Amino acid sequence: MGHCNTSMIGAGILALTGQIAEMTGPLFPLAFLAAGAYSYIKISSAYPSAGGIGMYIHIAYGHSLPTAFNALLMYFSMVIAQSFLARTCGSYSMPATITILTRKPRQNDT
Repeated sequence: MGHCNTSMIGAGILALTGQIAEMTGPLFPLAFLAAGAYSYIKISSAYPSAGGIGMYIHIAYGHSLPTAFNALLMYFSMVIAQSFLARTCGSYSMPATITILTRKPRQNDT
């Protein structure tokens, strides 16, 4: 339940990002950074630890099945996110790499 609520909140934040960018104009990166830093400072001062999001899930649910379930969801979401990142990186770098590798040498290169 908590993971679903967090996903809905996250989707709401992402959906509103464009509207916030329109309202703040060129100061959008600064506003976004300030809001993120403020949130991180508040939660890390309330629960000081090096555990990150895993520790916050443990605080919310304790030693229970929802904690394990959310930990697995978090693991799989990170794996999926990293695979998308790798795919995006490959889609940008492969055309340039193929162009360089299949380039025919000019007369002056030999």
